[in-house]
Amino acid sequence: MKRPGLIRGLLVIGVLYAASGVVHRLNVHSCARTQVGVKLNIDTVCVEELCAIETVLTILHEQAEYTVADCITQVQGQFPYLKEGVAVFEPGSLIVYNFLCLQPLCVVNNEYLLLNDGVVVGKNTFCGYAPVPFITVDQSLMQDECQMRKIADAMVRIDRAVTAVNAIHWQNIHTGFIDAQDRSDFKVMFDVTHIPTTHILAHCTTIHHELQDAHVLSQGLWVADIRFKNQIIVYRGKGGGYG
Repeated sequence: MKRPGLIRGLLVIGVLYAASGVVHRLNVHSCARTQVGVKLNIDTVCVEELCAIETVLTILHEQAEYTVADCITQVQGQFPYLKEGVAVFEPGSLIVYNFLCLQPLCVVNNEYLLLNDGVVVGKNTFCGYAPVPFITVDQSLMQDECQMRKIADAMVRIDRAVTAVNAIHWQNIHTGFIDAQDRSDFKVMFDVTHIPTTHILAHCTTIHHELQDAHVLSQGLWVADIRFKNQIIVYRGKGGGYG
């Protein structure tokens, strides 16, 4: 049992948290009944994840050396999509941990989910979420939290009309490619600052058609580089690369 002073503090935190207007849902799942409950602000975290969160919190909560704040910090370290955690004691010797959660932004390499804060988790962490774009990312980026966060910020800004019909690949934050489904010989290069829009891609399509009319596409892969202000630079790549 936690110290009375700490409990009073947590009750105050709980009141403030409830007053914030965030609606939470008590997740009902098949875990054995314990003295620990978990509330999330979304309902797309899979049941197995909910069970794991509750199990870890139960084990931590039983350790006398851990405060409630320690328990929250520890579980956030193991489940990085959990944010802004608070705890409230309820009647019946029950402590309920409340968390805000990050949400899926993209499917990455068909195995992972990129969340809206740049966190990467396994694809089976969430279920039943709204459709999100598919992207591919160089494997070396997967462990780079800073770059993945910037890529997440960029993906938020790219219109769904672009991601719905184009394959997007990120080599790093300075080099991304769009490879349209019907244009295997023409790519668009961008970065986290200069993102593709439907308007820009329309200009690139016009350039592609002009190149087709000039009968020069058979000479190699062409790249339209949009990473410049108010201009598109087109050049021919060599080999299998982009330049």
